[in-house]
Amino acid sequence: MSLSGLLWSVISILIPFLVYKRYSDQISKFEGPFWAQYSSRNAVIQIAPNELHISDVELYKTLYGQRSPFMKSSKFYNAFLVFGTTFGKMDPHKNRERRKLLNPFFSKAGTLKLEPVILHRLSLVLEKMERLAAEGPINVQDALRCYTGDIVSQVNFGKPLELTSENPSSFKANYFAGFDAALKAPTKLFFNPLLRLAYSALPFGVLTYIDYSLSSYLEIFKFSGLCFLEYKERKHTAEHPILFDNLSSIPESARTTEAMSILIAGSETTAFTLAKTIFLILSSPRVKEILVRQLDAEIPESGHMPSIQDFEKLDYLMACVKEGLRHAMGVSGRLPRVVPNGVELFVEGKPIPPGTIVSMSAYTMHRSEEIWGPDALEFVPEHWLKEDSKSLEHYLVSFSKGARQCTGMNLAYTVIVAALAHTFRKFELTLKTQTVLTIDRFVQMIMGEGICVDLERREN
Repeated sequence: MSLSGLLWSVISILIPFLVYKRYSDQISKFEGPFWAQYSSRNAVIQIAPNELHISDVELYKTLYGQRSPFMKSSKFYNAFLVFGTTFGKMDPHKNRERRKLLNPFFSKAGTLKLEPVILHRLSLVLEKMERLAAEGPINVQDALRCYTGDIVSQVNFGKPLELTSENPSSFKANYFAGFDAALKAPTKLFFNPLLRLAYSALPFGVLTYIDYSLSSYLEIFKFSGLCFLEYKERKHTAEHPILFDNLSSIPESARTTEAMSILIAGSETTAFTLAKTIFLILSSPRVKEILVRQLDAEIPESGHMPSIQDFEKLDYLMACVKEGLRHAMGVSGRLPRVVPNGVELFVEGKPIPPGTIVSMSAYTMHRSEEIWGPDALEFVPEHWLKEDSKSLEHYLVSFSKGARQCTGMNLAYTVIVAALAHTFRKFELTLKTQTVLTIDRFVQMIMGEGICVDLERREN
């Protein structure tokens, strides 16, 4: 090896080592013994040179509460390429201004105005499920992705994607092939700095050949732009509110990116939560029996279904919804924040220095025996029927908490409640899938064959 080659080899090893030591020495006191770093009993572990993951459930409000001074980590969130959106804004003040535009649309009152859209889209999915059930098991994951995708696209753009009707013989839609590939892109961008550099420096046509997932991700941006152009050309005769109408005061590019991020996150997380909840209910004959009994008692005729507001008064149904949210966790992984200057944060009595990235996750919150008891890993709707169950909602963080919690939370709740009530009141479902495997692409996705059920209409 030449002298210059040897020198470059030394530099390539030395610089990462010095960077690691620069940050790691500040927080290395949290490592502990090797085996303790990976113990479920640890309140904090070091997962990167400058990042700690925390499992102390009482610190969640500190990091993610309404007035939390801990800002999002740009290193993590910039990988999603949704700069300037509610999700992608680091500055809490700018985020607050954007949310003022969205809050009326996604408020409880705003969501009620979308009930006709939700029920219409649900009826189309259930009718198709019943028709296809005569030919064999139904993949409810695919069906529910069509359901949520059509709803979110319709309320975003004023026109649905029509995923439900695209394929007469199944719920497979071409949109999801590109969508599934696209969801790999943020993870690659986060862990691959060369790919981030390529994205910022190369034209779209070249990126297509470098990485298919990145080109698919960018295609969704282009798709959102086309939807906006169609929206502008249409006469506004929609019988329901449209998200684009609430964003008229911001630039067109910001409107399309905001709508795109809501379409990706809102439709996929809601469909996943619904499918996983149905799987969990069907996996517990006891839970299914109690739920169906309540629906039958409150809704004597399945042809005359009450409003979604009336469904929300059914305690066991809502307990199943909340327990489903606890187990499904559409976003289960960490949500990184940065310790600001002048703010003291102590974990296990040790101070965490400013500039350190800290994170917590729904996964650790929702599986904590400290909160949920010894049956924390089991699907037990009765958690939400106890006298002190109201206090548990502080620890249900499926939508995060505080000023940065999911904007579309009320819409997601409404979509989930409607689907569970109508499905279990109108149909008898028998589970065919015994195991569900998931993969974390920031949003959780079901792998393999999905969740398959046999389905037949119940008599009144």
